[in-house]
Amino acid sequence: MKVQSANGTTIMNPTFLRTEKAPRAEALGSFASALANTAEMPVVPIEPEDESSDTGLAEKSNHDAKSVIDEFTKWAHMTPSERIRAQYLEAHGMSEGDLSHLPPNVQQEIEDEIKKQIEQQTQEQTKSQLSGL
Repeated sequence: MKVQSANGTTIMNPTFLRTEKAPRAEALGSFASALANTAEMPVVPIEPEDESSDTGLAEKSNHDAKSVIDEFTKWAHMTPSERIRAQYLEAHGMSEGDLSHLPPNVQQEIEDEIKKQIEQQTQEQTKSQLSGL
C-alpha cells in the first residue's frame, strides 16, 4: 500500500509490511527456473545502424573536442592580465571588437576598471603567496 506524504511524494506505508503477507520466495520461483525460461526465448538480431549517421556524430564529436582544446589552449597561453581582461569583457557580454566601437570616454572607463581588477588580483595573489611562507 502506498501513501502520499505531505509534500506530495509517494512513500511505502510501513504498516503494510506488518498487515499483509509478503509473497514467499517459493511463489516467486527460483532464479534457476527464471534463467531457464529466458534461455528458451527467441534471439532477435540487432540490425546495425546506418554507418553514415555514425560518421556525422564522430565528426561533430571531433569538432567539439577540437573546440574545447582550442579554447583551453587560448586561455592557457594568456598572461594573468590578459585573462582578467578577457573575463571582464566576457562577464559584461563584450568582445574586444565591441570595446573598440565604444566612445573613447567609455572605453577609458572600462580600461580603468580592468586595470583596477588586475591590480587588486595581483595584490591578493601576492598576499596569499607571502602568507604561505
